[in-house]
Amino acid sequence: MKLATIHAEFTEREAWNLAQFIKRLRFDQCYELTDSGYSRRDREAQAYEMLAAIDKVGRALKDAGYAPR
Repeated sequence: MKLATIHAEFTEREAWNLAQFIKRLRFDQCYELTDSGYSRRDREAQAYEMLAAIDKVGRALKDAGYAPR
């Protein structure tokens, strides 16, 4: 598996709002954004991958001091 490294800069407000969004994002919302042509199993797998990737961004925000409760 090839890894991708990204770097992004945010204003404090953007970082806080993104952290809030990540905190509130749910599986069913990710599932709705998957390709409707996929099988249920594939859509679920894709939704879980989305959440895992978003969780990494959330952890980076937390490490930078943006961790809403």
